[in-house]
Amino acid sequence: MCASLAFMVCCGVGVISAVSEYTKADEEIKELRQIVQQVDKDIINHAGSAETVTVKKSAGEQTGSEIKNPEKETGRAPHTIQGAQKPPTDILMEKLKESMEQQKERKITLPAPLLINGLVERVFTELVEQTGRTERNAALFETLHGINGDICGWITIDGTPIDYPVLRGETNDDYNRTSYNGSYSVGGSIFMDVGNAEDFSDMHTILYGHNMANGTMFKGLYKYLDSAFRDQYPYVYIDLPDRRLVYEVFSAHGTVWWDALYDARYEAGEEHLALIEYLMESSDYPVAYEPKEDDHILTLSTCNGREGTIYRYIVHAVLVRVIR
Repeated sequence: MCASLAFMVCCGVGVISAVSEYTKADEEIKELRQIVQQVDKDIINHAGSAETVTVKKSAGEQTGSEIKNPEKETGRAPHTIQGAQKPPTDILMEKLKESMEQQKERKITLPAPLLINGLVERVFTELVEQTGRTERNAALFETLHGINGDICGWITIDGTPIDYPVLRGETNDDYNRTSYNGSYSVGGSIFMDVGNAEDFSDMHTILYGHNMANGTMFKGLYKYLDSAFRDQYPYVYIDLPDRRLVYEVFSAHGTVWWDALYDARYEAGEEHLALIEYLMESSDYPVAYEPKEDDHILTLSTCNGREGTIYRYIVHAVLVRVIR
């Protein structure tokens, strides 16, 4: 009886401790997101303080409805991934931006009172981005690097809670149970394989994140078990100090930690093409596209169930657009 009671108390303490750790980790990431949001607001307020904003489009510059149209990439033919559909919110934003694009080469007056509701603010944010993703991200990462120089990117996937900084340590253990601010965290951080270049320039880049019971970190990857979700939310966004990378998901499947793909580091060529074809064949559902030997691949890896130390669930995406 006493032993049973002691066991129950220990279990209860363990559950409370876990919940406490989850809460602490969530609060820490919320604080960082607030900092990011403040940087964006500062950029908006700085641009909005002027009486007018001139929108221009020069050769090679991506503006207007092109901004979130990852099916096309400058200088390269589009991939033919079947079934990809834009979310309704993207369609709405494209229509609004098309209207704004008609004003290019003109001066657009932006009265301050208009910047009061979320939709108008989002539209204006897109307008600011037309002047250069590089400037926005430079300001953002200047702030992030002031917090932790190991922050090399920021990953976002619509339709999931995935909205986190990406860190790269000196080893793959550095951020396994460590938050972006250096404190212990049961959920750790989203981190890049130490074998990869922090500017995402490798042909195959791997990111890791825990599969947390409270839905955080890379738990959202499991949404890609449903091919309909992939059709609605096919894009993975990676923000870097000077650009945004847009990847399109083409494969999702389970594997084990010793899978050779984790060590695959190929330059453009036949070996890299063979890796891509292997990833396509391994997919839980058929998503056809035309692979190219110089495709840049992003692999997102998380643990699978209670035996997560052995099994993994991974999602693969191909780079389809670079926005500067």
